[in-house]
Amino acid sequence: MALLELRARSRVALGQLAQAMRDADALQGLARRRGCAPALRVLANICAATVQMRLGRNKLALETARHAMGVARKSRDARLIASATLCEAEAQLRVAHPDLAVDGARRAAALFGDLGDDAQRGHAFWVEAFAQTRLSNNPASRAAAGMAVALARSSGDEPGLANARSAATAVS
Repeated sequence: MALLELRARSRVALGQLAQAMRDADALQGLARRRGCAPALRVLANICAATVQMRLGRNKLALETARHAMGVARKSRDARLIASATLCEAEAQLRVAHPDLAVDGARRAAALFGDLGDDAQRGHAFWVEAFAQTRLSNNPASRAAAGMAVALARSSGDEPGLANARSAATAVS
C-alpha cells in the first residue's frame, strides 16, 4: 500500500494526474478490505484527497479528508490525527473556507510540533499562509510563510520549501 501511495504522489509531481487518481483509487480499494489497519485507511484517504485537490475536485477532496479524519480520531493515533487535520485544512482552503483552513492548519502545526515533525509542521504553516492571504490578513500570512520557509529549510524539505516560498510571494 505504501508503494501505491508513493507512486501516486510521484505521479502528481510529474503532472500525471489521471494515473495518480487510478493509484489512489486502488489504494482506497485495498484499504476498504476487512481488517485493514486504521493507519492504512487514513493514508489511502489522504492520498485520494490530495490527488482530488490537484484535479480541482475540491468538494470531493474535503469529503474524503473528513473521512480520513473520522478514521484517525477513532484510532486515537496522534500522527494520524495530525495528518488528517492537515489534509482537511488544505481541502478547506481549496473550497474557499479560509477561516476554517486557518484553524485546522494551526491545530495541525501544534500536533506536528508535539510530534517533532518540522517538515509537516512547515506544511501546515504554508496552508495557513495561503488561507491568511485569502482573508486579506497579510501580517499573519507573512508570519506563517516565514515559519514555513524556516521549517522547510531546517528539515531539508525541498518540495516544502518551494511551497513555502510560493506562499511567501503570494502575500500582496
